Amino acid sequence: MSGIEMAGIALAKYASMLESAGVYFLDTLEELLNDIVPLDEELEPLIQEPLGTLWKKPQYDQKLRDRLDRLYKSYLKTLQTLVQKLHTLREKLGIDESGAVATLAVSI
Repeated sequence: MSGIEMAGIALAKYASMLESAGVYFLDTLEELLNDIVPLDEELEPLIQEPLGTLWKKPQYDQKLRDRLDRLYKSYLKTLQTLVQKLHTLREKLGIDESGAVATLAVSI
């Protein structure tokens, strides 16, 4: 097996791990927002853009503070760090928004 083939297999494994982490992350957000966000059409944008402007709606913010209590600030900081790291990793691995791995151009 050539080095290029091995790199492709490794990249696919990392992409799969990143996708799994993303699914776990989204499940966690959905669980957190359960009973806080009343409508599915509002839940989707919140999940698609963690820490975006919808997260700052007073009714969501207060319910999150109530649910998380003293962990509120820590949770948001952890969430922000996780979002940044997942984004950076996705960029480095060449994974687009849909989870597809970009093809590598190799010159020999």
